[in-house]
Amino acid sequence: LAVPVSQRLLPLYVSSLLKSKAFRLQNVTVDDRYFAMLQFKTLPIDEIMLMVYPRLFSLHNLAETWTDKNTVPPRIPLTAEKLTRQGAFLLQTHEHFIIWVGRHVSEIFVNSVYNVKSYSDLPELNVAWIIMTMPFRTCSTT
Repeated sequence: LAVPVSQRLLPLYVSSLLKSKAFRLQNVTVDDRYFAMLQFKTLPIDEIMLMVYPRLFSLHNLAETWTDKNTVPPRIPLTAEKLTRQGAFLLQTHEHFIIWVGRHVSEIFVNSVYNVKSYSDLPELNVAWIIMTMPFRTCSTT
């Protein structure tokens, strides 16, 4: 069966959509489902694609693979076999950036990025929430 190149990832995208909050039937509140459907309806296609299929970047070998600094670093396929214990990776979703550091990543990388001696010196869970407050604008009807 010959499938056009543009449709080869269609089963992956459909599977991902069915697992999203907008279409999942269990463990999702009505408000979350409505919000996810509203996002699918109103966001630009680039943002929707990040919701469906996040980007994965390799950080541990960024100096070798990212030669043109005026462009986005090269993406790697979002598969479990690409995540190695010797590497560090950045996962970009629509809402979050997640850094995954492998247990056997080089000490040079850990020292230069996190300013600690080795992987074992990294905090077990380092989550920072940045809450931005924006003043509400009021509309005057004069």
